[in-house]
Amino acid sequence: MINISYIFFCHILKPIYLIYFYYNIYFSEKIYLTNKNYLSKGRFKKVFIHPNDNNKCIKVLHQKNGLWDIINEEFRFFIINEKTNNLPFFYQVIQTNLGNGLVFELIRDYNGKLSLTLNEYIEILKNKDDNFKKNFIFNFEKFTFNHINKYLSNYQHFNNIMIKFINDNEYRFIVIDDYDYNNKYYLNSEYIKKDVLRFVNKLKNKLSD
Repeated sequence: MINISYIFFCHILKPIYLIYFYYNIYFSEKIYLTNKNYLSKGRFKKVFIHPNDNNKCIKVLHQKNGLWDIINEEFRFFIINEKTNNLPFFYQVIQTNLGNGLVFELIRDYNGKLSLTLNEYIEILKNKDDNFKKNFIFNFEKFTFNHINKYLSNYQHFNNIMIKFINDNEYRFIVIDDYDYNNKYYLNSEYIKKDVLRFVNKLKNKLSD
């Protein structure tokens, strides 16, 4: 089944959004990033805390694959941002001294501390009681199935998922990187179940290490 809304966006709204994109790049104030702002590094992008706003971060490419890659990432997030609360809020594209940057919400817990990635949180989770761990795995499996049933992505890296605590007991899974939009009707349901099971078992195995 063809995703009409996706086609509409890409072929009708895309030229309009390109104008908005280039306006942001060439008419916004250049932001200067230094090691003091450095936060982390992925396969293709470095992440910096926004020097003018501690609740935002800026992603810049450290492997130069061309301007079009950054445009495509912005399009993908723009398409899916309003459909799930498991993504950071995307603001805009800006100029930096390190090249064009993508500005996102910086994921923080209710107490203002930076949220941990799932990879970082596993060590804390190991020390939780069995009931908490059981509920966490259940919630994670539910989140994973709902997520992959809507958007196919390379999210099966624990560093791409953050655990955002809303209060002492409630949390939300936030996918922070490697998103790719795909119509759920293209995905085979049996494949989805197997993929989810594989990912959940990966978490269980790490907890038992």
